[in-house]
Amino acid sequence: MALWATNGPHRNPSRGADGLLTPMSAYALSRRPLVLVLILLFVLPALVAADTSTEEDLELRISNLQMPEKGYLSTGDSISFDVQIHNSGSSKVSVNTNPSCPAAFSIVVDDIMFYDSYAEDGCRDQSQGFEINAGESVTLSTMTWFVVESPRSGDIELRVLAPSSGLSTNLTLNVQKEVEVPASLKMELIVAQTPSGDSVNDEVEDVEALVRLVNIGSAPLILWDDDACMLRLTIPGQLDELTDIACDGGHGIIAPYAILDLGWLSLDEIFDDGGHEIMIALPAQNTLFANASFQYVSNGVQTVENLSASIQVNSEEMYGSGDQLSITASLENSGGQPLELDFPTTCRAEVHILDQQGVVVYDTRDLRICPDLNVNHEIAVGSSLQIEHSPWNFYDRDGCEVETGTYRLVVDVPQFAVRGYTEIEFVSFGESIDCGDSDVLPLLVNDIMEFNETGFDFSVSLGGAGVGELRWAHPCQLKIELYEGESMWPVLSYVQACGEMTSGLRQRLQANQSLFFDGLSMIMKAQDQSLLADGQYRLQVSTNSWPSSTAERVFDWPIVSEESSDSTLEEEESGVVEEAMVGTIVQGQWQYVTTDIGGCWLFIDSLERQSVLFDSTAVGVQWQPTSGSAGNYSIVISTMSHPSCEQYPTTFVLLEIVDEYTLPEETKSSSEAPVSGEADIIAEYGAEVLTGVAAVSISALLIAFIVSHEGLRIPLTGLGLSLLGLIGRTHETNDGKFQRGRLMGYLTANPGCHFRALLGALHMSNGQLTHHIKVLEDEERIWRRRDGRLVRFYPSTISSITPD
Repeated sequence: MALWATNGPHRNPSRGADGLLTPMSAYALSRRPLVLVLILLFVLPALVAADTSTEEDLELRISNLQMPEKGYLSTGDSISFDVQIHNSGSSKVSVNTNPSCPAAFSIVVDDIMFYDSYAEDGCRDQSQGFEINAGESVTLSTMTWFVVESPRSGDIELRVLAPSSGLSTNLTLNVQKEVEVPASLKMELIVAQTPSGDSVNDEVEDVEALVRLVNIGSAPLILWDDDACMLRLTIPGQLDELTDIACDGGHGIIAPYAILDLGWLSLDEIFDDGGHEIMIALPAQNTLFANASFQYVSNGVQTVENLSASIQVNSEEMYGSGDQLSITASLENSGGQPLELDFPTTCRAEVHILDQQGVVVYDTRDLRICPDLNVNHEIAVGSSLQIEHSPWNFYDRDGCEVETGTYRLVVDVPQFAVRGYTEIEFVSFGESIDCGDSDVLPLLVNDIMEFNETGFDFSVSLGGAGVGELRWAHPCQLKIELYEGESMWPVLSYVQACGEMTSGLRQRLQANQSLFFDGLSMIMKAQDQSLLADGQYRLQVSTNSWPSSTAERVFDWPIVSEESSDSTLEEEESGVVEEAMVGTIVQGQWQYVTTDIGGCWLFIDSLERQSVLFDSTAVGVQWQPTSGSAGNYSIVISTMSHPSCEQYPTTFVLLEIVDEYTLPEETKSSSEAPVSGEADIIAEYGAEVLTGVAAVSISALLIAFIVSHEGLRIPLTGLGLSLLGLIGRTHETNDGKFQRGRLMGYLTANPGCHFRALLGALHMSNGQLTHHIKVLEDEERIWRRRDGRLVRFYPSTISSITPD
């Protein structure tokens, strides 16, 4: 049975007889957008999976960089490089670029544009698109930069850009700028001694070399202001690189004739066997350089991975005379597992010390042997093996105290070819200034220039002959001493030329070069401010340096005129004093004194001045002094010190006994002894006869105890001065300032000097010295420390907490 029948022409069942959509057809059409959405939901994931690359997958790269072999740039050099765009995605990507300038670069120094190729090449603002396949790199351009000028040394930034795309990348380069080199500035390179002394380097005894500048001119030089300028090291066929040593060593100025250390090179690379030449130079030019050579022989010693060595010292920023340097070698394990170390001898990690001439002044192996004995150590991860060595007292292998300066400590482990370094500063008090020195620069006391009734001015010149070096031991460069002309009894002593040089400064004088010290003065006054007696005097000038130079000049006082002064000093124009064995007759008595190491004969003259008998063979080997004897004697002052009584600065040689007698026990201080008529030739000794020695009493013993005990002597003297009203005066004389200047100068050169030694050295009275010490202590310029019966004094430049 048919469901429906058609009566008339055939029609689309979805439309009515009038051609309009039936309800059923309208419903079907309304669902078509939904079908499309469903189709898109299935198709889009496939489309996304087919193309995921975007511009974020593009990067700009610098490739094929061409640099100078030395690894940095300087004026006249050039670099070239390719600029590429790389697609790190998985499908093709479209990108824009500038067809007139596909790539550009700029040089940026301290965030300031120094060079811009986009502007220099006249690029136009254009854009063009192209596609880059997945994983593809497209070279946009090959760029070149010629270094015409650099504003400074150091790191600069190379910024590369692909215009229109916004892609960029950066690269850091190092440039070195040319500096202006004065004609009088020279460079030196010293290869240090090896610990074994064979001058052959290997894996264990690496190459240690010191670089320094020398000013051969008479004027100070201001060095270039370029902190990033680093010296260039070249070993042909082996090395060509920048060092970490600044071109000026961190110094801004170099003094006249000065030697200035820049730094140490430690070359622990493996070199070819044979001879090699080292050249150290400015990085951007060859106008300042130095050469040295070394021998290298490989022994095949293998290093241990993650094993390092270092040196530990007692925590002192600076060391001085009398200090000790504690040395500990340390082996550290910085790896991820314990280290088993087998040593064939007991010498495992040894330390040697180099001075500023590259000379080994101390080695821990100097005072020990290294027997063959297998020693095993295990070093845990992150821990270390500590090996303590005997302390060093700052004396070199010749037994001399080392000079003020910087010392380099090197630890080496022979079995495993590892090493470490550190440096220390040492300041000597100058006690052994002439120890082992031979090449002394000549010193000359020039003509007296101006004089009056109280003193005169003079000048001193140092050098003028051959080449010589010296190192200043003290900021006060000269020591001035005045002696009586014939007897050589000391009269005055002080320092001058202070503050012009620093301690430790080294200077080298070439032939015909001299240092001049002008404006020096000599005040011809005694400690009590009275004018010195008329007569002949000897002026002695010494340099506070290593080595020390000395010059003398004899003159008659008072100086009448320039002409007479020149005539008096004519015999001394060569700077050499002719010593004649002509004795001076003095009057005094004998006393025997004992010390810890022996005894000596003390002679006390009529002015209570003390000196020690050094030699009396001229009057016969059978004669010798006796206690309580006195007389008139012909003597000559000696420059030698008595080995048993070095605390007495003056010694003499006895030439003749004019007359001699024994003092009676009851002789009083006012009684006179016979005097020879010849004694009148020196007025300062007078015609008074030495008195006898008073009988020993309890009061004398008490006085002697107080005198010998400085802790009692000083406050009692101060109390006596207070009672006399001498302390607390408001009026200050120039002489007081002068005497305190002498005292400060002497303590600066001899810190720790005790009270009685100061009395003898400065020739002051007990009250004078006590007064000046109190003033300086009140001004906090000096401080004191008790040492048994002695009281020692120190300048405030030395900390009061300095250990004994």
